[in-house]
Amino acid sequence: MLVGAVAFAGTWTNEEQVRFAEEAGEAPPVWVGLRVEPAGDSWRATPVDPFGAQSGAARALKTEEATADGLRIAGEGGAMLDLRRARALRCWAAIPKVGTDPVQWWSRREIAMHDQGGRALLRTDEAVPQQFEIRMRNVVWPTGPNQPSLVLYVHTPAGGNVAVAYGWADPAASRVGINIRTMQASCSLVQ
Repeated sequence: MLVGAVAFAGTWTNEEQVRFAEEAGEAPPVWVGLRVEPAGDSWRATPVDPFGAQSGAARALKTEEATADGLRIAGEGGAMLDLRRARALRCWAAIPKVGTDPVQWWSRREIAMHDQGGRALLRTDEAVPQQFEIRMRNVVWPTGPNQPSLVLYVHTPAGGNVAVAYGWADPAASRVGINIRTMQASCSLVQ
């Protein structure tokens, strides 16, 4: 029986394991996101993508190790995956519409995200839509002088997985925002 299984309910991903492997020039493990819910004396895990959408069938979750800070599960081929608990965020974003004088804004509120690689697509309703993607990480660096940071990234279709901008705050901050003139966004922790 998993003691305190309810305490592990929530979204978990191996975002940091994947990103740090990429930065080290190593082959990263497959990105895994799970929505974990108690199911009797065990857990039910539903795979989710970075946008929070279900991406597979729910299954029983067997862990090799579970702590308050993470889940360690066996992935494909027996590789160990280190998953961290995500914190929920609510965001808003605004993008100035092209060619409007005075400036008119496309905006979206109540964007649900999380801080372990959560993403949201922003696409304006213009004739030729502008498109941005925002992504959130709660980074704890494994080595070096960098301090843990809550980071909000901005991506464009042309930039691929490389952010065109990012802003950061202390992980204890309840909000982080960014304004790059071509778009702005702010995310607040859900209390």
